[in-house]
Amino acid sequence: MVKIYTAFFLYVVVFLSSNTDIYAQSFTSVGTDFWLGFMPNYQSPQLKLYITAQEDATGNISVPGTGYSYDFSVAANSAIEVIIPNADAYVNVNQTIVNKGIHVTSDQPVSVYMLNYYLHTADASLVYPTQTNGSDYFVSAYAEILGGEFLIVATADNTEVEITPSATTYGGNPAGTTFNVTLDEGECYLVQSSGNLTGSRITGTAPPEDCKKFAVFSGAVCTNVGGCAACDHLVEQMPPITTWGLNFVTVPYKTRVSDYFQVIAAEDNTTFYVNSIPYMLNAGQNMGLTFGDARYISSDKPIMVSQFSRGQVATTPVQTLFI
Repeated sequence: MVKIYTAFFLYVVVFLSSNTDIYAQSFTSVGTDFWLGFMPNYQSPQLKLYITAQEDATGNISVPGTGYSYDFSVAANSAIEVIIPNADAYVNVNQTIVNKGIHVTSDQPVSVYMLNYYLHTADASLVYPTQTNGSDYFVSAYAEILGGEFLIVATADNTEVEITPSATTYGGNPAGTTFNVTLDEGECYLVQSSGNLTGSRITGTAPPEDCKKFAVFSGAVCTNVGGCAACDHLVEQMPPITTWGLNFVTVPYKTRVSDYFQVIAAEDNTTFYVNSIPYMLNAGQNMGLTFGDARYISSDKPIMVSQFSRGQVATTPVQTLFI
């Protein structure tokens, strides 16, 4: 199913602005090749993709593991919506390799957005092109009700991945204990926990010259943020550590009293500052901060900063939460 929009498609993707510096590789959200996957929501959701382009573009959306294929075209300065069948692409089996990765290709540069939608519980994420993916990640997540989750999507065969969860997984892997999985192109691996998986590390194990890139998506089945109901699905594609930055500016969401921010360090002895107030973190550690005005965050080593919108009881008028 596809819908065509004649105007620009505008979607708010909550990814904080940071400067480009010598620590971060070139980062782009526009490309011609993308891999992604959909994690469990509270109920069986609609799986939607939105594709936008500055020039006329044609391409294909496929799930090679199930045989799904859809050819698309998008006019310049417009967007299309495509609904992917759940049977082909919904990954809802924990710690089992499933061949449900979604592959998007196009003849011209496009942007891709994913929306995991169910009534009253939905979230969306910008999808990064394959070239932007990496092989070393820390997870940013949240868990108050149904627990955290993350999904690994391989973009090449024989992708060897080492996973160190920060909380005991539903599969029985203890917090801090490393385990391995090998994936082929398009295969997905879902990890879930009743706890918060923030700070979990996912790393390619092959030598640098053979290390394969992969995509990581993180969030929660359905959760409150900061104790504010109602619960909602969370999802965001994780940026690899090589793209993390040193300087960030936060912007409060309109109608919110305050927002929740999560800072994760890539290296030991990281000092970061929020409006000149210092904080210290080691690799994989995170700190949660709550404030409702604009702040300047700087660091002496690469960090990732996530902003979480709180639930409807924290807003007037009523609005949903998202990351």
